[in-house]
Amino acid sequence: AWAGEDFGKVTEVDFDYTQDPETRETGDWRITGPEVDLHFVPEHHRRERVGQIWIAETDFNQYYGTLSGTFTLAGRTWQVDEVFAVCEESLIRL
Repeated sequence: AWAGEDFGKVTEVDFDYTQDPETRETGDWRITGPEVDLHFVPEHHRRERVGQIWIAETDFNQYYGTLSGTFTLAGRTWQVDEVFAVCEESLIRL
């Protein structure tokens, strides 16, 4: 992650959200970890499904919305106030 002049690695993050298995639409996301407490509200969804018969199927989803909360990087805590953000999810079936 990069914030201001601070650059570092966020060590661990959990994504918690519910999803419709057919449409892949989601509700709000909670993104948490030892250094992260964020809330993502999806407003738009883009889905790309590509399948190759008998080989692989991919289901790529991008969610556009707002992100707010806090995260800590290099010992400094940053406040995020409703900024535009993109979250992605991808599934590959062989």
